[in-house]
Amino acid sequence: MTIWLRIGIISAISVGALIGIALLIAMIKGVIRLIQWLIQRHSVSLSVNDKWLVNEFGRCNVIVFGKKGSGKDLLFAHVIALRGQPHYSNIQYNEDTTVIALTDISVGNNTWTDCLRGDITKTPPQFEEEQDIYISDGGIYLPSQYDNELNKRYQGMPIFYALSRHLYNSNIHVNVQALGRLWLKLREQADSYIRVLHTEQRRDGLLVTGITYDNYNAANAGLLPRNDPEFVAKNGEIVKRRWLIRYSELQYNTRYFRDIFLERQLTPLEEVLQHV
Repeated sequence: MTIWLRIGIISAISVGALIGIALLIAMIKGVIRLIQWLIQRHSVSLSVNDKWLVNEFGRCNVIVFGKKGSGKDLLFAHVIALRGQPHYSNIQYNEDTTVIALTDISVGNNTWTDCLRGDITKTPPQFEEEQDIYISDGGIYLPSQYDNELNKRYQGMPIFYALSRHLYNSNIHVNVQALGRLWLKLREQADSYIRVLHTEQRRDGLLVTGITYDNYNAANAGLLPRNDPEFVAKNGEIVKRRWLIRYSELQYNTRYFRDIFLERQLTPLEEVLQHV
């Protein structure tokens, strides 16, 4: 047997093994998705905090904030899995995600001046109806230290953010490390805020703890819950909540920016997973 024949046989076996792994992974993912669907379909009820989360993200624009590694993207992945709907994002959360460029979030070249004058130029629809947008790491893309530059270059984005229910019957959700790091024109237009405190690893999943707010100033100040009617009247509802996130819900790349910024060779397994 010649050396080239041996090399050919080894290469064929390697390719066959990779294809086999890809098919096995695809089959496992299919089974997981089926199990998730069955659980969601036949589950008696969601927890109180999961119900609140689903309703809140369906009702309004939500900003999730917290320190690095606290569990912001975990919470996004959780609510996306609970809602089970097609959606848009700047990163791939699961098979229902359509990845978009954030510059698509706009009303074309229309500005607030055009709105004031009633001189609007119509633009073709960019999105499907009733599909929310989830923006991961908003402080990287829309940082508050560049408020003036963002105000000049992307005047249509805050208008879209404010009118998303009118335009597409959808909401826009953002997560960011610190609430104050997000573009002012977005963070002050949100309706609900979740401060993620920490995440604990458990046998049955990851337990995320956070505090929810319906008042921007209370969220920005990091106020804690108090059972005082006058305090609530002034600062809005503040509630400490916990969410249990199943490991099967986590289908996104937890090191997404490594592949965005760093030149690196994918491992053979990563190459396979990219096409599954």
